[in-house]
Amino acid sequence: MLPPPAALRKCKPFRSQTTVYLSHEYATSRKTDLRSPDPAAQYAIVVAPPGDPHVNPDTFNAISPYLEDMTMILEQMLQEDTDNAKRLRYSLTEISKVLGPDFSVDLNVIVQALSSPDLRALPLVQIGLSSNNGDTPSGHSADCTPQRYIVDGEIQVVPRDRCPKCWEDWMNKFEYPICEHCETRLGKDCKVLLDSDLCPFCEEGHVSMQNPVCDDCGYEVNLTMVTWG
Repeated sequence: MLPPPAALRKCKPFRSQTTVYLSHEYATSRKTDLRSPDPAAQYAIVVAPPGDPHVNPDTFNAISPYLEDMTMILEQMLQEDTDNAKRLRYSLTEISKVLGPDFSVDLNVIVQALSSPDLRALPLVQIGLSSNNGDTPSGHSADCTPQRYIVDGEIQVVPRDRCPKCWEDWMNKFEYPICEHCETRLGKDCKVLLDSDLCPFCEEGHVSMQNPVCDDCGYEVNLTMVTWG
């Protein structure tokens, strides 16, 4: 049972960072998901085959302090009272003023881990400034909390708006349990690892094996999609 719309909490998605421009011949020679029937389009999104590099809990825990430091430093840099920071904010404001109310202008800083064997990118820090219609730029962050999964018998960690297999956007996976990029199916090819009583849907309330209905948002955990640890 899904909670009412007011209880939904979604992470703001960034544009995919894993689109790779390739020749059509190279794209079709690999396991790819072609986004155009026209070979002249010449692009493909690489789908990660099993066994490709992933981030395990120990690795994620090791880099977390550095990510937190980088987030804090970047936030301060973008809001500093220095000439360069002022010029950045001024330029952002002027661009949004010229473009008008139909556009929002974003300045995004993204720290990502690039897996060189398969050209996947996993965003780790996503932060920036945004201005609309000439308004004073405000800070924003698209970071999502980490989510643990069981994939091929191993624990993997990715931001909760990402697929643990291909690292592409996979928003609201409990409602849409098949990744549109690599067709990974939640409950079959991977499961969310619940190692606390925090609701995996709203991250505010609490659930348990005995009572899988969140006491805050009302979401009922589908027990076929999770494993308790």
